[in-house]
Amino acid sequence: MLDLAPEQRARQQIDAQLVASGWVVQDYKQFNPGAGLGIALREVPLKSGTCDYLLLVDRKAVGVIEAKKQGTLLSGVAEQSDHYAANLPDFFQRLTTGSLPFLYESTGIETVFRDDRDPEARSRRVFSFHRPETVVAWLAEPDTLRARLATLPMDHPLPAQNLRACQLEGMRGMLGYYRAVLEDIEQNKEYMGRKLDVPILALGGDVGSAPDLYELVKPLGHNVRGGLIAQSSHYILEEQPETLPREITSFIESLPSRSN
Repeated sequence: MLDLAPEQRARQQIDAQLVASGWVVQDYKQFNPGAGLGIALREVPLKSGTCDYLLLVDRKAVGVIEAKKQGTLLSGVAEQSDHYAANLPDFFQRLTTGSLPFLYESTGIETVFRDDRDPEARSRRVFSFHRPETVVAWLAEPDTLRARLATLPMDHPLPAQNLRACQLEGMRGMLGYYRAVLEDIEQNKEYMGRKLDVPILALGGDVGSAPDLYELVKPLGHNVRGGLIAQSSHYILEEQPETLPREITSFIESLPSRSN
């Protein structure tokens, strides 16, 4: 078996996941629009740059995939997906005006997804790529799920029959959380300009999608310590059960004592 470069290995895994999700993967120069409902075109030349994957449903462009090697911090490449989506060639008919709605970034191991139609759209992790049929259903809906959740229960009152008072209150509280998200985002924008005064410990594993967690957190506070724990990823406590407590204990002991 050939020793593939990290980028090639990532694209090989992405190809396999796309096929498993019902997409037909094609090279750009061999584009056959009638091959299936959903087509993932590789290496598509755009008005500016080249798109790793352009997703088409029913012969219309609906999204892009930015492929990166394993270990890349995917939140840091979201702007590239925005750039590709905004520079679609003229000969691809768009489903919507403006940029394409469905944006993915993937290493083949980890994938994040953003629906650009959402209010305050932001990326979230997904297990794999959505099926073409799912994309068709989403595009047929008047609003996205998150947009609809933000209006509940005002636009869509909760049915009170067959529900106890505590159940109704619980559901209202849950829906209130979604309504508050947009307000929280605005408040966070205001707070982003302020550094935290509390001591912060930022530890990451040396294997995974965010090996530079400390570098991400460092600008947020005046007193930030951290680094990498070797031979660990997302589950540091299970993978390095002795090292993590030692690092936390050292951090706590380094803090200045306070008199009551």
